[in-house]
Amino acid sequence: RTNAKLIGRIARGAAEEMGLTLIDVETAELAGELMNLGTMALPNEVVGKGGSRNDDEKRRMREAILRSADLVANLEFQGPVAETIRQAQERVDASGFPNRLAGDAILPPAKVVAAAKRLVDLIQGQEGAPQSLDQALRTVMGEAGASLDRCAVAAMVDFLDNRGGRGKVRLD
Repeated sequence: RTNAKLIGRIARGAAEEMGLTLIDVETAELAGELMNLGTMALPNEVVGKGGSRNDDEKRRMREAILRSADLVANLEFQGPVAETIRQAQERVDASGFPNRLAGDAILPPAKVVAAAKRLVDLIQGQEGAPQSLDQALRTVMGEAGASLDRCAVAAMVDFLDNRGGRGKVRLD
C-alpha cells in the first residue's frame, strides 16, 4: 500500500513552501495521510498490483479514494480535509476524477496532495516500474502546468531539494 504518511509529509512541506495558511498546510498533510483509507476495503491483489492494474482495477482505486473522503466527511477538522481528498485526483487541465475540475476550481491543498501522491506513486511503482526520486521528480516536473499544478510542483521540488525535505521524508 502507498505510504500515506509519506504523502502527508511531502504535502505538508510543499504547502509550507507555497506559503499556504497553517490550516491549509495541516489540511494538506491530513488529506495526504488519510486519502488511502478507502483502499482498505479492496483486496490486496488490487492494491498491491501497482502499475500493472487493468482499467477496472484503476477505477476501483480511484473510487476507494473517494470512499476515504466519505469516511472522514463527518469528522471535525479545521480545514476542508474531506473535500481536499475528493479533489486530490482532479487535474489542473480538467483531465482528473471525479468532476474534471480545472485550475483555480481545485483547492490549493488538493493541488499539493496531488503532486505529492504522484511523486510517491512513481517512486513506489504504482504507475509502472519504480523510479528513483530524481527520475520521479523529473517526471512530475514534466507534468507541471499540464496535469499537475505548476506552483505545487515547484514548491514540492524546492522543499525536497533546497529545504532539507529529502532528509525529513526519507524517500530513498
